[in-house]
Amino acid sequence: MPEAPEAEPVFWPLADLLGAFRARELSPVEVTRQILDRIERFDGELRSYITTTPELALSQAEAAERRYGSGEEHLPPLLGVPMSIKDLFDVAGVPTTLGSLVYRDDVAAEDSEPVARLREAGAVFLGKSNTAEFGQSATTENRLGPGCGNPWDPTRTAGGSSGGAAASVGAGLASVALGSDGGGSVRLPAAMCGLFGLKPTMGLIRNDGRFHGMTPFVCSGPLARRVADARPLLEVWTGTRFARGEVAEARIGWCPAPQGHPVDPGVRAATAHAVSQLEAMGHQVEEISLPIDGWLDAFGPLVLADERRYRGHLLESHADQLTDYARRSIEAAAAVTDADVATARELHADLRARVEALLGSYDFLVTPTAASVAFLLGRRPKEIDGQSVGSLWGPFPFTAPFNVSGSPAASLPCGLADGLPVGLQIVSRAGGERDLLDLCEALEEALAFPADEPARRWATASPGELVLERRGEVAIVRIDRPAKRNAISRVALERLPRLLAEAAGSGARAVVLTGSRACFSAGVDLEEVQGTGSDAALDTLVGEAVSAIRGLPVPVVAAIEGPCAGAAVELAVACDVRVAGLGSFFLLPSARLGLLYRPDGAARLTAELGRQTVARLMMLGDRIPADEATAAGLVTKVVATGEALDTAVALATRGADGQREAVRLTKELIEEASAGMPVAADWEVRRQELLESESRRDAVASAKERLAR
Repeated sequence: MPEAPEAEPVFWPLADLLGAFRARELSPVEVTRQILDRIERFDGELRSYITTTPELALSQAEAAERRYGSGEEHLPPLLGVPMSIKDLFDVAGVPTTLGSLVYRDDVAAEDSEPVARLREAGAVFLGKSNTAEFGQSATTENRLGPGCGNPWDPTRTAGGSSGGAAASVGAGLASVALGSDGGGSVRLPAAMCGLFGLKPTMGLIRNDGRFHGMTPFVCSGPLARRVADARPLLEVWTGTRFARGEVAEARIGWCPAPQGHPVDPGVRAATAHAVSQLEAMGHQVEEISLPIDGWLDAFGPLVLADERRYRGHLLESHADQLTDYARRSIEAAAAVTDADVATARELHADLRARVEALLGSYDFLVTPTAASVAFLLGRRPKEIDGQSVGSLWGPFPFTAPFNVSGSPAASLPCGLADGLPVGLQIVSRAGGERDLLDLCEALEEALAFPADEPARRWATASPGELVLERRGEVAIVRIDRPAKRNAISRVALERLPRLLAEAAGSGARAVVLTGSRACFSAGVDLEEVQGTGSDAALDTLVGEAVSAIRGLPVPVVAAIEGPCAGAAVELAVACDVRVAGLGSFFLLPSARLGLLYRPDGAARLTAELGRQTVARLMMLGDRIPADEATAAGLVTKVVATGEALDTAVALATRGADGQREAVRLTKELIEEASAGMPVAADWEVRRQELLESESRRDAVASAKERLAR
């Protein structure tokens, strides 16, 4: 089992996942369902998939589960492993769009060979991952939808053209992925998404699919969270074992800026640190220049020759459906002559010979994978480290030369720059995959890259965190997180509207929101809230819950205790529930939402969480005034400790008269609290300003729009 068993299975090492399947500790069907649910929940923000295949995936998972229960001694090596397939490969019965409007309805009759081998190995196909049109871009943007976002920051690129493959793995929407690399299309997304990506030796993996592009240079390749997870994929595709071995002392040629291209200072620092780790591991490192001049003169004409041969006809029939970059590529291809192609072939052979000769002197060559970290979607950098760069190759000049040389090359995450991943490219001689994997895995362990960051960003509620129960005519939505004092997680907050609707649709007269100890803490797990990336993201989540509560045909009451922080305060404010006191509060049903609160020390909360964080969450300015004695006295008049749930259920079924009585009592309590705490009137002004603010209206409108979809 993995070291962190609380992690969702999609984030586990493949060896642990397969071991749990074999021991019948995990169900391939249940794991597949969980990931399909994650895709439905998260991929609207990431856009890592073009087509999902839930029926196919569940059918394959069910077949895997039957085989695990059959007692077979020799099982396929990837049995039940959930993965994504780049949409340049054919999967029988599924559209192969090639990232293009032109082919969006083109259903494949049979599998491409790498896909067929994965199917035979028992893999589960979750869907076709997003790709640049015809694989012709180092970012993943096409006309089928918005560009593919990065799991570390969805506003940034995932790289390309296998960006969807990388994003699916990074965000836990697949365990591993099949990509392809014709100029860096596996390594670049791996670098930008903090993954391991491998381009094998040219020709090592056969691909007899219908799609042709970059044929002298392109290879199928794996994208995975760790080196060990890539090994079984490579074994399935090649029929060769790649078990881990000892790493001998190696001679390494290190080129920090091939051909003098500018490199972002953060990238330069992270890659230099990784190289220092190689030295600390006992390897001989020498800084060198690379003999790769002329690679573009070989690469360009041969790539364009393929475009002319296989897609030249699209300019007449479908020019209006192409992306700008695909159309420009095909137009440029029309100008390539046979003489250009012949010269490019000579240069191709010459460069291969030069790189192989260099790899006779060095066991490995090392460079940055990319010249920058992931940039904003659609905003390729015009300048790197103070120097102007071209939009086509500016951030990406270091990978394609090794497609031309045909050498196996990998990208390994080696550090962070500005909080975003940096990749280190490691190149070996032809056929040197075993040694390359071994070195990468040893360095991976030495670097201890924080690979679990996206796992936290895209974490879902654990099984049982949200539970729907029934008590007579009342439906109870229970937050079951005792280890976190029932503080609601970001993902539970996302799921709450759906469960509230289910509760109201069950015929209940009322709904009560509670926790595992008869109360729901009035807070959010702060680490998860801060992981949303922005205050606006939290506002939107709370806005969705608020919209769901207001839209229900039955009253909703919450039995709440705990510090007044986070979602509970947001919900209370947005639902127009009055606050009695500021240090802690006690509220009864109003409009749709009622809160029963037993205070336990807002002053201690202030000291524990820090003034600025609390101020942001509660929107109360610089400090939280607290008069615990006054607040506690108010509470004891209405509900004794431990009775919150019973009182909430009773209030929920009182009907209109009970609601009016509750509102009357609330007003009395507010007046009494205000007498002992004059600043309550000041809070009321702030509350009204917030309710009328443009930012709040926008957040709620956005939430309603998302709910409508």
